[in-house]
Amino acid sequence: MRSVWVSCLVAVIAFPALAQSEPETDAVAIRSHVAGAPTLTAALANDRIDVDVSYTGARITLFAVSTAPNSAEVAYAVALVGPHRPYAITRHTETTGKKRLEFVSAPAVLAVAAEEELPEVATTDALIRARIHDRYAAKVDPGDLDDPELDEFREAFANLKRESGLFYTRLGGVTRLSGGLIRADIDLPAAAPPGDYDVRIFMFQDGVLASEAQAPLTLARKGTERTLWHMARNLPVVYGIFAVCLGVFAGGVGAALGRRE
Repeated sequence: MRSVWVSCLVAVIAFPALAQSEPETDAVAIRSHVAGAPTLTAALANDRIDVDVSYTGARITLFAVSTAPNSAEVAYAVALVGPHRPYAITRHTETTGKKRLEFVSAPAVLAVAAEEELPEVATTDALIRARIHDRYAAKVDPGDLDDPELDEFREAFANLKRESGLFYTRLGGVTRLSGGLIRADIDLPAAAPPGDYDVRIFMFQDGVLASEAQAPLTLARKGTERTLWHMARNLPVVYGIFAVCLGVFAGGVGAALGRRE
């Protein structure tokens, strides 16, 4: 049976409250999930990236300090996550027609870098709890949790994100240095939208998520591109009129040049 999956962003206009529901933080957040677990602290080399028309992606560097012993039973992963917004995904099939499911919140980007040992140290449940299992990155309305096709919708959404390069997991990029210092490098895709992100580091031990820390990152447009983007997002009618006028002007200039030739 042939089916076609389509994902569309429905955040800013249809669900403005949800689009801005993720809390902003200026401080590094630290959390231990297991009593007595080693702790993590983290900081970014640069917590703001300005985007212009020449932007082709960026490499984010996070430094962390862990109190855990340097053991093969411990593995670290770093995730770049955000911005969160609602999505809708539609499935078209030849037999059943169209079905639509809305995710109330999902990250536009989920980029993960991890140590090679992660698959042996962390269980699937631990990755889901850490919110870095791409199939479970999207939150659904409680009323849809019993939908028999929910897993198919989750997988389709993750596949669409992987194909666009916005969801990926890469083994490597996390380096243990001396004195419990950890360095992690993770690539921010060129197609990543502006907004507020979190860079999170996780420590897995004995199969479970033991500790995590996170630091905020801002991806912001600048110059004329920033003005146009804000106009399109916050003043769509004005932006539409501006775009039409610009098109008419460009067409008129082109016609005038054509007549001269």
